[in-house]
Amino acid sequence: MSAFMCDDDTFDYLAGLLRTQRTDSLPFVFPLQPSEAHTLTDEGILTDRTVYGLHGSRDTEALIGILRRENVRSLVARYGKRASEDVREAAGYVLRPVPSDEVDPVVALKSLACLDYQSCERDDYDKSTAKRLIDALTAYAITVLPGYESAPWGWTRADAATAAKAAAAPTAAADWNF
Repeated sequence: MSAFMCDDDTFDYLAGLLRTQRTDSLPFVFPLQPSEAHTLTDEGILTDRTVYGLHGSRDTEALIGILRRENVRSLVARYGKRASEDVREAAGYVLRPVPSDEVDPVVALKSLACLDYQSCERDDYDKSTAKRLIDALTAYAITVLPGYESAPWGWTRADAATAAKAAAAPTAAADWNF
């Protein structure tokens, strides 16, 4: 396996995803484990919340910081001192979130898959806050995919037949063949 530091633009794009509102107006939320309150306190956010939702740019910066640090830890775990240049470059990062209306959920999902792969070099990665955050963002990105809200909750053949009939039905007199 190899690893690299994900580009600053990737993190800016994921910050845009964090700020994306679903059609039901629910923002991204991140359920906290009891041990993670300390992690977020270390990020500069004092919280006693059991669900970590976004309450401004400081929250976005904290969550993106968790992801960036895990990416750096992965490089150090994989390459040791040879990762020092990437680590130095990562230290100069300034968050510039992509506007949420420019975020394509499919691109966000692919970026999350890339970040997950680039961050997995530590033995305890699967138990890390960053891994849980990537998984939560992946689940959230799925809910903002076009058509997600209108899709049936549990598919049935009857749903498919109704959708097929609706798609085949003429929608205007101009569509009729005389």
